[in-house]
Amino acid sequence: MITYGKRTELNTIDVIRLFESSGIVRPFSQPSRIKEMILNSDLIYTAWNEDQLIGIARCWTTIK
Repeated sequence: MITYGKRTELNTIDVIRLFESSGIVRPFSQPSRIKEMILNSDLIYTAWNEDQLIGIARCWTTIK
């Protein structure tokens, strides 16, 4: 069963695995940069198949 939701905490390794499998170009060999990408996002929604991350949408806003 796939579940969707707003997340504030994500495991960097889960995000790297997702990015690698999607074909998106990101600095996979630099987990600290991926972690910063997550931490600097204002809003993150994720999709999970049980405990496996299968989708992510992240954004940032100009209003703080």
